[in-house]
Amino acid sequence: MSYAGLDATIRSWADKHSLQLYTKWADDLDCRCVYLWSTIGECFQIWITEPQEACVAVRAADVVTRDDEELSAGVTVEESMLGNALEDMLTNVYGWMKRHDASATFDVEALKP
Repeated sequence: MSYAGLDATIRSWADKHSLQLYTKWADDLDCRCVYLWSTIGECFQIWITEPQEACVAVRAADVVTRDDEELSAGVTVEESMLGNALEDMLTNVYGWMKRHDASATFDVEALKP
């Protein structure tokens, strides 16, 4: 399978939120992922799997967290729902960021169309 049919949606979402989109992984493998850092230094990744049978998975997980907490979430949706799934996952990750950082000012309502 290929990301070709998803790239416009993914790039638009990344641009909307000023996220750097990565498209290559080790050994030059295709990927679609972004990293987000909290103000207290935690790091999270959101990634999109290649579509399978007109469905795509959007996943998020911790990379570095306070006290080595393990956080992860995922959803599989039809390709047509990818934009909504990306917005929902971003909201989820920002929620993780706020759990230890009372100064986080991210407005979840600003994500909603």
